[in-house]
Amino acid sequence: MSDLQNITCDQINIKLLIILYANENKLFDQYTLFNMTVDKFRTSQNINYVSPDFKSKYLLVLRSLMSKNNSIIVIKKKNVYYVGYEMKNTNIDYIINYSDHWLDNHTFNNYIIENNLEDELNYVDPENGNTIFHDILSGNNCNFIEKVIKTFDIDYNLKNNDDKTPIECITHIKTTVFIINELNNRLNSIDKKIKNLESKDYINEISINKFLKLKLIKFINENFNYLLGFLALLLSVIIYKLI
Repeated sequence: MSDLQNITCDQINIKLLIILYANENKLFDQYTLFNMTVDKFRTSQNINYVSPDFKSKYLLVLRSLMSKNNSIIVIKKKNVYYVGYEMKNTNIDYIINYSDHWLDNHTFNNYIIENNLEDELNYVDPENGNTIFHDILSGNNCNFIEKVIKTFDIDYNLKNNDDKTPIECITHIKTTVFIINELNNRLNSIDKKIKNLESKDYINEISINKFLKLKLIKFINENFNYLLGFLALLLSVIIYKLI
């Protein structure tokens, strides 16, 4: 029996291209194309179950097809991807053939984080403009959020199509409190480092880059209360919306 877990992204890409090239001017939703892709592997393997890892790889390949082939279009509408090759028909009928037990958003994001796929962190959803950080902070899995924060540098200034940053996408009080505590701990740590360095003649001891970094850290420290006030205001706004 096979669950396709060890199939590579390159292998999936080849199967997808074979399907699309054989179906010129035909639009497929992601679920139909997924089933057709699995069928391609079924000819050489006895498949009883499709692993979430395979589904994650499939989705990663699917949404990157357009950037690698000018003849392929990838459209996202109502949270569903549609793919077509050499599309001449402009009157597109978006028909969904939904597949049961599909990949949930958390499992997909977890695959990206667990496999350190840093390039995928820059992916911007074509429908809503969200990055993976917008999606993650909109959830309430603080253990997962903590892991992401400690592994990657989150750009809290990124804005989606609604002009919202990842922090502004927070909808759970638990997540808001966690983020405030996390930033507070970081600021306290920075404060301790600055106090240790203030007694040293570190300008002559460190590189220009490190010196500029320390100046930035000092700026954050001097505006510590302002930053905490902003986070407190954000928390009150979110609580108000939830009531």
